[in-house]
Amino acid sequence: MTEKPMTSRRSFLKAGAIVAAPLAAVAAPAAAALAGDRSSERLARIEDERAIEALNRDLARQVSAGGSIAGLAEPGLVGLAFDPGAEPAEFTISADRTRASVRMACSAEFEREFEGQATLVQMARLQGNGAVRVTEARSFVGSYLRRRDGWRIERIELA
Repeated sequence: MTEKPMTSRRSFLKAGAIVAAPLAAVAAPAAAALAGDRSSERLARIEDERAIEALNRDLARQVSAGGSIAGLAEPGLVGLAFDPGAEPAEFTISADRTRASVRMACSAEFEREFEGQATLVQMARLQGNGAVRVTEARSFVGSYLRRRDGWRIERIELA
């Protein structure tokens, strides 16, 4: 008795996988080699953007903790927070990756003293309430320089 070999979809799939495996092994490195320059540039850009974002987070933490920032002439600034729900940050990085700039939305908190000599202002001062805190939506604009040890803030302003 001779048995008839049964062919099914499964046997065709197995045969196709066996034939395709060597092709995939050759094609994947070739595709990576062709895209190598662009992907390494994109990776470098993403790394630079993340480093600058980390600098900005540290700056916001320092301002919110009561520290003053050299070069930031904003009287009464007591808090800074970047708005993650706003427009994405606009990064500009030079071709040689030594300079960068960013523009992003932020919320700046200012403490402003009451002005004038009105009775209510005098009463507020006597009770220890001589200032009011105001939060304003601003644009954070920063310029950065790349040094041997990483990115450094060159100039910042709140527009």
